[in-house]
Formats: sequence, C-alpha cells, structure tokens
Amino acid sequence: STMLSRQAVRSAHAAARSAAPATKAPEQSTKLPSGLTVASVENNGPVAHLVLAFRAGSRYENGQQAGLVHHIRNMVGSDSKQYGGVQLVWSAAAAGSEIHSFSTPDYLGVRLSVPRDSSTLALSVLGHIAADPAFKEWELEDVLPTLKHDLTYLRTSDLVFEDIRRAAFRNGSLSHPLYASDFTIGKYSGDELRRFASSRLVAGQAVLYGANIEHERLRGYGDVHAPLKAESGSSAAASPYKGGEWRREGPGSLAHVVIAGQGAAAGDAAGLAAQAVLVASLGAGNALKFGAPAAGRGTLAGFSKQGDVGVSAFEQTFEGEGLVGAYVLASSSRVAEAVKGVARALKTFAADDLEAAKKRAKMDILRKAAHSADAATSRSMEILAGLKEGAVLAAIDNVTGSQVESAAKKASSNLSIASYGAIANVPYRDQL
Repeated sequence: STMLSRQAVRSAHAAARSAAPATKAPEQSTKLPSGLTVASVENNGPVAHLVLAFRAGSRYENGQQAGLVHHIRNMVGSDSKQYGGVQLVWSAAAAGSEIHSFSTPDYLGVRLSVPRDSSTLALSVLGHIAADPAFKEWELEDVLPTLKHDLTYLRTSDLVFEDIRRAAFRNGSLSHPLYASDFTIGKYSGDELRRFASSRLVAGQAVLYGANIEHERLRGYGDVHAPLKAESGSSAAASPYKGGEWRREGPGSLAHVVIAGQGAAAGDAAGLAAQAVLVASLGAGNALKFGAPAAGRGTLAGFSKQGDVGVSAFEQTFEGEGLVGAYVLASSSRVAEAVKGVARALKTFAADDLEAAKKRAKMDILRKAAHSADAATSRSMEILAGLKEGAVLAAIDNVTGSQVESAAKKASSNLSIASYGAIANVPYRDQL
C-alpha cells in the first residue's frame, strides 16, 4: 500500500468541495435479496474508502489448508495492480489510489481508497479484484515471492501473536496460522483456491462498505453489478478458549511474551466496552517501550519504568471468542520477574479510578476512528460481527467497576502464555 500523494489529496479536496454533502449523516445499511449487506457513512471527507469483506479468514481453512487464505490475500493484492481498471483509477486520481488486501482469523477482504470523484470507477474495480479472482496457475507463480517476503519480514510481535492463539485455542479453528510457511508456500493449485473462494466469497458472508460515497450508488452496485453468488454460506465451527502454552526460541537477547486469558467476543458490545475500560486501566497499547518509562498510565505502566522491561495491554477479538492480557518485552535476566509480576497484577486487578479509565477507553476508540482508511476496514469487520455503529463507545458509559473486575477475573482464571526469543528464563504456565 502507498500513501496518498500530496497532489492526489489536493485534487481530492477540490472534488470533495463540489461533491460532498454539507452535513454528516449517520451510517446507512441495507440487506439485499442476495444476502449481501451494504453499508455506508458520509464523513464529508475528500477520499472514498470502499471495502469488500468476507467471513473467509484462516479459521475457515481445513486442517490440510494452512496458509491457503494467505495465498488468496496476496493474489488479490497482486491481481489488483495488474487489473486494467485500476490503472484507470490511478490515472483519474493522479496516481494517488491505495489498495490494501487484509486477512484475519475471521475475515478476508480488500479496501480501495480513491479521491471521491473516482469512486464510481473504483467501485466496479473493487468487486472484480476481490470477488471474481481467476487464480490462474501463472498468477500463482507470480505471488510466491510476495509470500516469502511476508515471512522474511514478519515482526516478532506477529510471531508471538500467532503463538498465543495456538496456545489459547489449541486445535480449534482460531489457532490456524494467518501466514503460509516455508512448507506450504506454493502448495495449493488454482483449483483448490477456486473451491475455497466458491464456498466462502458469497453474498451471504459479505459486506460492501463505503465511506464518503452515496448509499444509493453503493446499494445499486451491490444489487445489480457485484459479481457475488447469492448464497448464504456456512457458519464457522466453534473454537472455544481452552488455555495453554507455546514456546519458541529465537534470535536476540530479548524475550517476547504474551500472557492472556479469555476476553470478549467481537459482536458483544457490552463485553467489549468493559474490556476497553479494562485495557485502559491496565495501560494503553503504545505504553510498550524498552529501556524507557511507559508513555501511558495504568496498572502495567509501572513495569516499564524498571529499566529493561516493557509491558503493554493486549487484546484480540474474534467471532465467538476473544483474548485479553499483556505483552511483555524483557531481557533474559528480568523476564521471569516481569512475567510473574504481570500475572499477579491481572489476578489481583481492582477497578480504581473508573471514570478516568472510561475517558481513556473512549479516547482510544475515537483516535482509531480518526484514521479513516483503517477505520473503514475495521468497521466492515464490525458489521460482519454484528456490531452497530458506535455501540461499544456508547456502552462504555454504563460500564461498572464490578463488570471490569469480572472481565479481569475471567481472563486471569485460566491464563495462556506464548513466548519467543530468549525464553530460557520465561516461567512456564503452571508457575503462574
């Protein structure tokens, strides 16, 4: 993905002055006869963000398909750069468009961001690159280097985040890896990818979402032109939280550790609100600093003031399940003390200064929403999970201290732990 160029932003602002409505409207949503959900919001912005997302993440792979969704995600991205329509969009938008394919355990999709006066053309392109992939054999060959590149440049945090899901959900579908491995890159034929796409990239498992585009135009495209099969598709198999441990030695002198327990599910507004306040009480995600005091406040922030230890709150949400806890980065000599201390803090958590934590939780949600491109992607996934617009933000007002403490108790009653790097001194799960 590339940042919008200054020239494109200027032209987009000019187009917005003539095309954007004068007042901001609430989100609109329509369920089409095909099963496709179409939703839109007008933020009066100069850039239109168009997202087509499906319940087709890695949890929908079977036991012999590890990394298959990663192949599809990268083919969507590579196809889009060669698709003729996108070249037209780039020309119309002064080479300032952005295309971003994404996948999670639950979802697979693509976002196309263009100056809003190019949104009609971009919309026609979006459906074809995301929902009508050919998966030809020669295109598979072209995508293999991108898969290898992803593995080469995976961040250590990505590795340990993968491992905490393996630990927490064991053999369940939520433990499936997001990334292909050296053993699975190039393993799948075009026929295998097409079969998966045929079963999962269907209207009943999809949302077409747009920011800064007229709802009727979006609805009309979804109703008449979107190349999606009018099928309902199947639901994901349950993947209950079990708790466990995953350890991997890696290079370097630091240990990366995630300690987490069962959290709120993606569609549970009340549970997510209580968890948001818990996360704000523990410490903001950007409090993770190595060798420096924490940037934020909270129960965990004090650990980061101890020199070679960094700690931040951690959460992941999925349909039906979730994780919440802490991410620890520490030297080998300090990691045992830090991990045990964090586990103890989670088990003895008390909801002090609740109103301040609520304010921080709200601010975190609003800050994320201000990044319009990422917010469009996130909102499309929230719609698939069944969350109404602003539901979690509104629910925070009603969160009580006992609810936050219950969320902490639920998580700490059966902790999972994943560690990577210099792990010799990382405590085992039964030592927590």
